[in-house]
Amino acid sequence: MVSAFPLVDLGMCFDTMPLPVMVTDADLVAPGPRILYANPALCRLTGFAEAELLGNSPRLLQGPATDRGAMRSLKETLDSGRVWQGSTVNYRKDGTPFLMGWCVSHLRATDGTLIGYISVQDNLTDRRAEADARVREAERDPAVGLLTQPSLIRRLAELVRLAEEGTAPFPVVLAVQFDHLGALSAPLTELALAAFMAEHGRRLTAAVGYDRVGFVAPDRFLVVCPDIDRIAMIRDNLQVPVTISGVRYHASATIGMAIYPVDGGSAEALTRAAVLAATDSQRRGATGKLVPFQQDTAERVARAAGIERSLRAVHARERFSVRFRPIARIATSQVIGVEAMPEWHDPDLGIVGADELLPVAEAASMLSTIGSWTIEAAVGEFGQTVPSTRDVMLVLDIGAGQVGDSGRTRLLAAVADALHLHGLGHHQLVLSVPARVLTQRDVLHTLMAIRTIGARIAVDGLGRPGVDFTLIADAPVDFVKLDPAMVRSMRDSRRAQTVCRGLVGLAQDLGLTVLALGVLSNADRERLADVGCDLGVGPVFGPPSNVADALQVSAASLNRS
Repeated sequence: MVSAFPLVDLGMCFDTMPLPVMVTDADLVAPGPRILYANPALCRLTGFAEAELLGNSPRLLQGPATDRGAMRSLKETLDSGRVWQGSTVNYRKDGTPFLMGWCVSHLRATDGTLIGYISVQDNLTDRRAEADARVREAERDPAVGLLTQPSLIRRLAELVRLAEEGTAPFPVVLAVQFDHLGALSAPLTELALAAFMAEHGRRLTAAVGYDRVGFVAPDRFLVVCPDIDRIAMIRDNLQVPVTISGVRYHASATIGMAIYPVDGGSAEALTRAAVLAATDSQRRGATGKLVPFQQDTAERVARAAGIERSLRAVHARERFSVRFRPIARIATSQVIGVEAMPEWHDPDLGIVGADELLPVAEAASMLSTIGSWTIEAAVGEFGQTVPSTRDVMLVLDIGAGQVGDSGRTRLLAAVADALHLHGLGHHQLVLSVPARVLTQRDVLHTLMAIRTIGARIAVDGLGRPGVDFTLIADAPVDFVKLDPAMVRSMRDSRRAQTVCRGLVGLAQDLGLTVLALGVLSNADRERLADVGCDLGVGPVFGPPSNVADALQVSAASLNRS
């Protein structure tokens, strides 16, 4: 039982209550609050044993479909002293989602001191089953006039049956998911978003037909292709900007593809495979691509869910660490800095590297937390190792959320602490941001503020499809990162080398230093030197280690690799 509430026997009060009940402490700041009591009904609903819930945060029950807006409303309402009511999607221990409605109120001592919160919950999935069934019967979505997901699946099931009989070609299913709609240069209002999606729905139906396109989420279509040749037409149609009330909108789309019967033997399995392929690709940052479903896609998605649960654990901070990769001059292999790489240590999943950790943290709205931990740990070790007078730089990746409205104040404070409390010299700290944030005016103000207090800015995406170079040219940045895909493409293509040479020269003409990512071998380094690239980071320059070891890698040892 819970010692924090000595005057109340919670078990006597709520153990026999048919509705799930949870009591937490009063700390709403992540990783809190902690669960102090869970009645048997809550354990039955979630699939977690009482011992697994106690001491953890209710965030343990959240997942990709959890409404982050509802979570913000919950905190704001409770902070104001009012009772909160609402609903969102939560997840059972086995990963099954369910719609949960709940009411949260304050627990106070006799003197009025806040000592915790109590929530009474309800599983709305079963209660709304009948209503949902009526919705599923609707043939078309009223907003855009396209098939609903159940309707499309019924059409697809008929095509699968015909394919099994040999009277129709094998169907191909596409999940068309738009990337980062919130980061467009002009904000999409609700009406503009509806018009944006309706226009793209018309373009999809022009390619495959009216009865083969379903509108299944605010940013997603499902498409049944009669043949693979139509995919090129679909991709071409999606690349044309949409003009709404005189404003041009353009967003890339990631397309997950599943083919019958290799990727699924039923309509449900095919649609699930296509969505998994697109979602997995977006989570890993590989946006704007056509992504075939692979057998390990489901395993990666399940692993990502496990990482997210681990991130939300009570003592999550203890599982976090930072490693450093050498940054070297391409021409001479002289190491002139380090790049901080956050790592996650999970008892079941093992070591989770930055390439896997950061996309999961972003999808879970925890990138600001990870970013703050990275700044604290990386700057602390760097400041203890490298004198402020030494011309050595520390590069840190910063997520989109950290430079937006919600994370700006926290980021600027962390940068100021890094520069002054940890003794970093002027311009030793370089913060790297994704190229997509440069479309937002408030982000540009944040970047200028960072430069004003003494750090420099890098932006990724040079050579990446869909990245507008004019955004980089007009932004307050000092470095530009050459995309690893461009480094890879130069291995087999002289044309790619020519393109890369032009991009590097253009960036340097604008006064930017070019940092190549993913330099795997001396052959990569020589090609990058030939096109005039300034700096590089990758395995050829040394493995991740502590700051001191990363900076002691010698040019001679690199040349022998």
